[in-house]
Amino acid sequence: MTANKDALLDGLESAVSGDEKISVNEEKIIPLPIVTAKVPSGKKTAIVTFRLNMDELAGSPFGDVLVIKQKSDAEHTSEILARVEGNDPAAITSGRFVFTDRYGTAIPTDYKVKAKEVYYLNVGIGDNTDYDWDETSGQILDPMALSEKSTGTGNSLSSSSSSGGGCSAGLGVPVLLVLALAVRIRGRKEQ
Repeated sequence: MTANKDALLDGLESAVSGDEKISVNEEKIIPLPIVTAKVPSGKKTAIVTFRLNMDELAGSPFGDVLVIKQKSDAEHTSEILARVEGNDPAAITSGRFVFTDRYGTAIPTDYKVKAKEVYYLNVGIGDNTDYDWDETSGQILDPMALSEKSTGTGNSLSSSSSSGGGCSAGLGVPVLLVLALAVRIRGRKEQ
């Protein structure tokens, strides 16, 4: 199952990410598989890693690649997650992400996505936060998607945009660019 593309698109109107208005390329909303995972006992955040082939975003600088998260709040708002700079795993707290190569090295924001290349998306998901759709302590359920900044007049997205919830069976969806999902849970205590 993947995040629902239509629900993400519903939340694209009149949205803002922090102080910056970001236009999202609606043609390249790429739902990721919905993550279900267990958080190690005594931990508050899980780092979930997706193994990705990002052919649909080939040529885009990594700085323009967005991770869009559907939140579990009452309005099911969407949010563009914050990028972590560098290779410090402790910096990947809930709602933050970093793209890495196969060696675990963070990919610079000016580096362009290459077709047929494997990348890793590492996302922090806090247990029982707005990023976790499963209310059970120690369990994570998380819908999200990739997109890119639009160069045209696309819609905007932020932490206060409204979107619907749900999921889509999406296994045959042609925009699904995830070849394999490698979920690595590395629990860490939030500071």
